[in-house]
Amino acid sequence: MAKGPKDIRTKSLPPLDWSPPKRIESLQTLVCCACDHAQEAADWYLRNKPSKRIGGRFFRLGAILLTAVAGVFPIFVQLWEDSEGKQVIEPAWASVLVAAAVLFIAIDRFFGFSSAWVRYITAEIKIRQARDSFEYEWQATHASFDGKPPTGDQVRVAITMIKSFTEQINSIVGNETAKWVAEFQKALRQIDEASQKAVTVTQPGSLAIVVENGAAVDPPGWELSLNSAPPTLYTGKTAAFAGLEPKDHVLRITAKIGSKPVQAEGVVQVKSGSISQLQMELT
Repeated sequence: MAKGPKDIRTKSLPPLDWSPPKRIESLQTLVCCACDHAQEAADWYLRNKPSKRIGGRFFRLGAILLTAVAGVFPIFVQLWEDSEGKQVIEPAWASVLVAAAVLFIAIDRFFGFSSAWVRYITAEIKIRQARDSFEYEWQATHASFDGKPPTGDQVRVAITMIKSFTEQINSIVGNETAKWVAEFQKALRQIDEASQKAVTVTQPGSLAIVVENGAAVDPPGWELSLNSAPPTLYTGKTAAFAGLEPKDHVLRITAKIGSKPVQAEGVVQVKSGSISQLQMELT
């Protein structure tokens, strides 16, 4: 299909002769102009519909797949461990997948791929239906002239009918455009609200850990590793971390009690701007 103009354009009417012998020809010219305008509008929606369909399917399907993978990711991580029993992949990657799915949906809403696809289909169908109805109505009006030049009253009725059809096409296009404006403004508000929430979410949090039998371990103490970081030696029953990213964190403690190796593992969610607590026991 040849590339057309980016916007739907309205052409000016040509000079018309309304003398009795030329009335039929002038009315036919008006009908052709109105039908051409309707056809141009329908072709515009038909021409731009495929890109919206592809974009909508891509981002919506991507969001569905990312959400599905994020749902089973924690289970998959627990099944995949190295020779030392440590998790090869951090469970926090599930949150990354969910964030990517949300991003896909946000992109789809911002550019209006899915919604525009539906709007374009609806607008095109309405325009074609209106044009088909108008063409039959014009043929009926034309037939009522009985092959004679129409009277002045008949010309006025016919012009009113053509004008109403053109206004109907413009109304369909205008309503579709108004829906696009409303959706775009809504998407902008949602992005602004999400950006403001993101500032709050990204504030670091703190973590306080209590090891119930931490004071009973053999010297030099117990070792605590946070996520994949190297272990740190602690004594007593408590440990603390500050400036942590708000997400799920994996902790692993190893020690000896009575020369017997003991350990404890846990996952704790650190929330933005708050102190999370976790109690553990070495067994």
